[in-house]
Amino acid sequence: MFPPAVDLALSLALSVVPALLFLGLYRGLERLRDDDLVNRWLDGPTGRLNERTPTPEPSDSGAVRCHRCGTVNPPYAAYCARCLDQL
Repeated sequence: MFPPAVDLALSLALSVVPALLFLGLYRGLERLRDDDLVNRWLDGPTGRLNERTPTPEPSDSGAVRCHRCGTVNPPYAAYCARCLDQL
């Protein structure tokens, strides 16, 4: 249907372009993984992943303590800020 040169160019493009797109996606995901913001989010407020910090007692302001992890949450929260369990 196509001349041999065009057929070769299409075959090459259809085999190289997906590989380049995959490599670009892979590199982008690596950059996200190594991003400082992601690392700080994974580490949590204590600086260490999954480390439990002592939480203050709920005050008279209506704060709610999570029954699962013990985190003190504001009275308007429907889910725990730390473990995302429903309050």
